[in-house]
Amino acid sequence: MVRPNTVLPIGANEQQPDYNYADGVTLQIFELQDGATASAQVPTLAGAAGTIFEVRREGPLVYGQARGAAKPWRVLLRGVSAIQSVAGGAVAEEHALGTLVTPEDGNSEVSVRLA
Repeated sequence: MVRPNTVLPIGANEQQPDYNYADGVTLQIFELQDGATASAQVPTLAGAAGTIFEVRREGPLVYGQARGAAKPWRVLLRGVSAIQSVAGGAVAEEHALGTLVTPEDGNSEVSVRLA
């Protein structure tokens, strides 16, 4: 069980413990309430401060931002089965756990309008 308004970064590499954690990370977002902001920091391989991801919801809009990231990243809106539109995202697809949004290459921000 995960609390509402939680951002949980999930790494892309299941084969080794030491890799660039921010490369291909998926931010799983759980029940983001209207007006809520949540963030997560993904450290560098050396354990230093790394990429900071922040999400917020304003009405039907969910905004995601990556600060310090040059690598691909994704947002998984857990439990969300339908969206109206995506700005800044190249792909929005159905996923077994919700809706998966991939920002366009090099884009550090994405917004999703919920249905």
